[in-house]
Amino acid sequence: MKNLKHILSLFFLFILALPIFAQEGFKVIHKAEQKYENGQNKKALKLLSKAEKMNYGFCGNAWTDADRAINLLRAKIYIDQENYQLARNSLDSIGWEYKGDNLDSIRIRTYQLEYGKDSLSNVIDTSFTNTKIECEDYDCFVIMPLSNGENLKLKVNPMSNSDLIFIDDEKKKLELWIARFKESQNYKLIKEKS
Repeated sequence: MKNLKHILSLFFLFILALPIFAQEGFKVIHKAEQKYENGQNKKALKLLSKAEKMNYGFCGNAWTDADRAINLLRAKIYIDQENYQLARNSLDSIGWEYKGDNLDSIRIRTYQLEYGKDSLSNVIDTSFTNTKIECEDYDCFVIMPLSNGENLKLKVNPMSNSDLIFIDDEKKKLELWIARFKESQNYKLIKEKS
């Protein structure tokens, strides 16, 4: 009986210690943010790689928050370094977009910084006819070919476009998305004059 109490005590101590270890990853992310703010991007990226491999406990929300924080900071660093494709890759790696995030506006800004506002605006308007919507599970992306051979990739907001997932006719799906997109803040951002 005494051994059982001893084993149970050790078990509970272990369970209570898990959240403490899970918080270490967030401390590393915070250190990376401080390095970024001090202009030490290389060190910040190293810390983010370390944070990516750390344990965030049992709660799925903690993992989601950590992944989001890591990839958002990476995107900021890559934008500062004018490595816009890596910034967009980091944004694409964010699994769950919080209400009000609108990561597409950041994606659009990276394209504007890379190609210029006027150039991007003209390319977008001429690319609607070649645009495709690709859906996997419940994530949908609009793929718009640009004149330089790259693709502009925008995430379809699942909250306001959930019906797109269930439309089988690709032409109707695209027409509906284009109509909504032309009314969106993102399109206004693209059309914004220099």
